[in-house]
Amino acid sequence: MLPWTPLLLPLLLSLAFPSPATQSPLPTLPAYPTRLADLKRADAGPRFDRATRALLSPAEIQFSAALGHRRDTEARALRLIESFPPAMPFAAGRDIMRRSEVYALLESMPKGAVLHSHSAAAVGLGWMVQEAVRLGDSWIRLAGWGLGKVASRKLAGRVPGMHEVAPGTWMPEFRFSRSRPDGDPHWDPLDAVRSAYPGGAAAFDKAVEFNVSILSSHPEIDYPTDKTAWVKFARCFPVIGSLIGYLPLLRSQFRHIFEISLADSTTLIELRWVPNTTYDITGRVYTVAETVDALHDVAEAFKAERPEFGGFGLIPSLFRAADVKVVEAQLRQMVELRVGREDWIVGVDLVGEEILAPLSVLVPSVLSTQQYAHTLNTTLPLFLHAGETLLAGPAPDENLYDALLLGARRIGHGISLARHPALIDLIIKEEIAVEVCLISNSMLR
Repeated sequence: MLPWTPLLLPLLLSLAFPSPATQSPLPTLPAYPTRLADLKRADAGPRFDRATRALLSPAEIQFSAALGHRRDTEARALRLIESFPPAMPFAAGRDIMRRSEVYALLESMPKGAVLHSHSAAAVGLGWMVQEAVRLGDSWIRLAGWGLGKVASRKLAGRVPGMHEVAPGTWMPEFRFSRSRPDGDPHWDPLDAVRSAYPGGAAAFDKAVEFNVSILSSHPEIDYPTDKTAWVKFARCFPVIGSLIGYLPLLRSQFRHIFEISLADSTTLIELRWVPNTTYDITGRVYTVAETVDALHDVAEAFKAERPEFGGFGLIPSLFRAADVKVVEAQLRQMVELRVGREDWIVGVDLVGEEILAPLSVLVPSVLSTQQYAHTLNTTLPLFLHAGETLLAGPAPDENLYDALLLGARRIGHGISLARHPALIDLIIKEEIAVEVCLISNSMLR
């Protein structure tokens, strides 16, 4: 036995079996109501919603109570049939939610603004396919199912039905051209493929949405780990990009986003958009600046038609996993792009799977770009994805520190903030917004 063992053993035992904390004596039954009121009063002071609750009008308080009653009634009924949507995969519970009276009430209520929405994923792919056909001169080729060099007249019959394979088994690519793109026989007219598909065009659109999506009624089977979910998620965006790289469709998509947002009683929307050049049917290529100006024109035209629409803001989003020098060059391009457009290019984000590309790698690039912005008499507001994890310690969690030190005015997701009370206090003090996206985080695990 070592000489200091007798001293160490009591210390270890005290840590393993601490003495019970001193507890307030139990109240007597007559004193219980008073103690309960005191406890509620002490809790009400530091509550996050205290200021908001104090501003509610009598009518709003009454509506809140009625909404809560309806919610509790629906929840009890759903639990009886073991179909409680919050406990189900989103794809399985979505239709139940849409039939809910609570959902209908919430849908009709004014929402104000949506501050975290990725434009590429804001519209169903089925709608985009239909719009591509409407615009005309659209082509498609399929990959990922071993189709090989299939003649166009046989292509549609070779594509599996939407429920015959796991999502992501085949992934389409789209192009717009007045003739077969590049003379490549793999390209087929989109309208012909849709019409020849088993079940017709509507079935084809559903099949595309099924494949180019992470929606699943059995996510534990399709996505057994978060990595498999992220891999599939990343594969979806090149497909969408092949559609919205066509400027006429991109313009249509943004207008459709404005329409569905306003129908959902949302009057202001800020969209994250990956900066890219676009093209039109003549083959002309539009620069990033020309493309964002075209999107701004769409928003202004829609606002003129629908004065109740409050407008939109654009948040260029760069892939953080790219080469550091590439990201720095893109950040500088975004600074230049903001000059004269500060009112509606509201900030810049760095997106992508956080664990593969921590913000710490980009700290020198971001700081130097902030200095560059000052030389152009503009700024580079940062709205950064950070803390998109339930775990403590991995890169997404550590990204919170870098995001705050880099001066981010918004934190995207920020789930792991729950583990950092000091950071929560700092965010409140600095009035930094946290953009909460619960369904997204549920689906990406």
